[in-house]
Amino acid sequence: MGHNLGLAHSSKDDISYGDKSGMMGYSYNRDNGPLQCFNPAKSFVLGWYEDKVIEVDPFEGTWTGSLVGVTEYGDIDTQNSYIVVKIKTGGEKDLFVGYNRKKGMNSGVELAGDNIVIVEQEPGYSKSDFKGSLSSDIPTKTFYNLGGSGKNLVVDFIDHGSSIDEAVVAIYFDNCIYPSCCEGPMCNSTPAESPQPNTLQPTPSPTRKRMYSVYKPSKQNKPQKLLLENFRSGLGTFNADGTRVDRAIFESILTAQFQMKSDQLPRMTTELDLEGNSLIQVYFWYNAEMMQSSEGFSLQYSTSDDDTWSDIGKWRFRKEFNELNKWNRINAATFAVTEGTTSVRVRFKGDATEASDSVFYIAGVSIYGTKQ
Repeated sequence: MGHNLGLAHSSKDDISYGDKSGMMGYSYNRDNGPLQCFNPAKSFVLGWYEDKVIEVDPFEGTWTGSLVGVTEYGDIDTQNSYIVVKIKTGGEKDLFVGYNRKKGMNSGVELAGDNIVIVEQEPGYSKSDFKGSLSSDIPTKTFYNLGGSGKNLVVDFIDHGSSIDEAVVAIYFDNCIYPSCCEGPMCNSTPAESPQPNTLQPTPSPTRKRMYSVYKPSKQNKPQKLLLENFRSGLGTFNADGTRVDRAIFESILTAQFQMKSDQLPRMTTELDLEGNSLIQVYFWYNAEMMQSSEGFSLQYSTSDDDTWSDIGKWRFRKEFNELNKWNRINAATFAVTEGTTSVRVRFKGDATEASDSVFYIAGVSIYGTKQ
């Protein structure tokens, strides 16, 4: 039947029928099985999920987004996800990426079930070639010298999204590894980029009142990276102190989610070894999903063992920022400690004066230190 639909075979390891991740591979001596669909390249050719297909040109920059299996097609809860990602390689064959969710009409798939599947195929009537699968055990696959460009492409399974039905994937070249680095137009509005040590300069929004001092390091005082936290593994180096802060994926971004309750304000804290540095710059992204006027959060530090904290900056809705559901970048929120101080605690702390259902997110935290 697949041939009548215009599909060629699905191969693997130089065996024309070797791909068992979908139909068009081996035939089975069964009347009603196995229950399985087609691999991403075949789904692209068929055009059945055309509104859930995206074509990515990695030479234009980093891409990240969420994928779902074909059984989720039409589900309103996954309307911002894709079923097929076509990667333009610049060569004769392109790569196709999909989430091979083992469920429903695909519940009998015999290879790479519940994995990210990557296949290669030429345009038109052409057999596909299974190139690999990704999971938490093997999360990345590198394609060297992509399309003869001399650049190495990485397809990266970041994590599951809101449930096992959703998978978050990033596509990038290995000279700019997501999420600590991000290039291209996608990176102008999502929290992926970490600052380069020689460009630590603040860029406040015109509508945001600056709540922290500004420092431009000299070439002699090159900043030293003290922390880079992208929440790839829980809250990473941060501790929520038993409050309502959890690692979450929001808009396909790994974040720390703060749920505001006036009886227990959310906070997360980390302790830094200053390594001889006394001037500290903090970079991060934030997004307020739901928030009332004057609610917000503070960035604070402490050099003592007691509960004494000093504000580095405050960000409150209708004061320092005016838009919800928008990623904002904070560059170089700066504070200084006494020379000889060996460590410091840094924390993000929610601020609400009344009962509240507000939620905000912190992502891409990086901290640099400079010797004065």
